[in-house]
Order: sequence, then C-alpha cells, then structure tokens
Amino acid sequence: MAKKVFTAIPNNKKRVDVHVDGHVVVTDHTTNYGGENAAPSMGTVFLAGLVACTTSTARGYCKKHDLPMPEKVLMTYDMDEETELITNVSFEFVVSPDFPEKRYNALMKAAGHCTVKNWWLNPPAFESTVSAE
Repeated sequence: MAKKVFTAIPNNKKRVDVHVDGHVVVTDHTTNYGGENAAPSMGTVFLAGLVACTTSTARGYCKKHDLPMPEKVLMTYDMDEETELITNVSFEFVVSPDFPEKRYNALMKAAGHCTVKNWWLNPPAFESTVSAE
C-alpha cells in the first residue's frame, strides 16, 4: 500500500513542514546551516524516531511480561565529523533495582526489533522524479 507524505516550505529559507498521517512535523536547520533553529533538524527528528521506537518496543516487552518499565532509555551515537554520517548507535536501558537481572538480555533483544531500526538496517529502494504543475 502506497502512502503519501508531502512538504510545504514556508517563507523561511531552511524550514520544512512535513505533512504525514494528519500531522505536521516542523523541521528547521540550525543557525550554523542558515536556519533559525526554530524546530528540530531533519536528522534530529530521525534520531528521535529511532529512540522513541526502541523505547516503545521495550515498553511492550515489559508490559507483556509484567516487568517494570525502564526509567529511561539513553541513546548515544557517534558521527564522522567530515562526512556527517552516523558510525555507531548505542542504547542504554536504565532500569530500577527491582528489574530482574536475568531479563536484561531479553529486554535488549526485544527492543532491538524496533521498526525504525529495521528500516535503517533494511533500507528501501529510493527513486525520484520531477513534475511540473
């Protein structure tokens, strides 16, 4: 099933509003890249989606097994300064002392099934066209 997402570019040289599933996701560049830093950058939105998906998947595992939810999930990433490509992503699940240690590996494995992560590991084919209105 094909889904459509479209953008609008307001009178702002770097801001892009993305219309998807009845929502508007506003993005902007930092001032270093000519934007106003009025909203998260496109990459920041992508990374937020990755950690949110991982957290949600972990929550589902905990709920299914009647375990306490991690207090937070920390994501750390390394970026090559020259290419601006992400080279490593790490997640840390901060759990309460009553979280059973024997379930640590299962929690990490379950959270690893995040759909956004799987999109990254199995990228779609990309194509572009140009049309005139």
